[in-house]
Amino acid sequence: MKSTNGNTKDPKPVISIDIGNPRVNKSEGERLFTEDGNPSEFTHQIMKILESIHLGYEDNSKFINKLIQLDLLESFTLEVTLTDGSKHELSGFYTIKETSLSALSSDQLSSLHSEGYLLPIYMAVASHSRMRVLVNKKDERAG
Repeated sequence: MKSTNGNTKDPKPVISIDIGNPRVNKSEGERLFTEDGNPSEFTHQIMKILESIHLGYEDNSKFINKLIQLDLLESFTLEVTLTDGSKHELSGFYTIKETSLSALSSDQLSSLHSEGYLLPIYMAVASHSRMRVLVNKKDERAG
């Protein structure tokens, strides 16, 4: 939920509490507000965590939009056959489209670098080599 406080151009995130929820009470748990109605230290800590999540979500949205703009995202399905013969199909994943990445101009690469996106892109590509290691670990545990 976002509060605009009259400013529709820059809405601020707010924390909402369902006071009808049975976990909200006056006798147990962490105090959310001080005696004078201000957020407690616990609430301040939660606010910091939620702010980090919110900012990360915004940063991620910008990153994903940039990847889409440059046609760098592609969906994939991971198909794995374990040594016991069982087959597993995991879908709903996205990865970097390496053909589009290698076709980027130097200006586009420079832009990705200056925005802090180039390293995560290459880390995603590099992570592909770790998939076999993870599958092997799963296979060892299953066997």
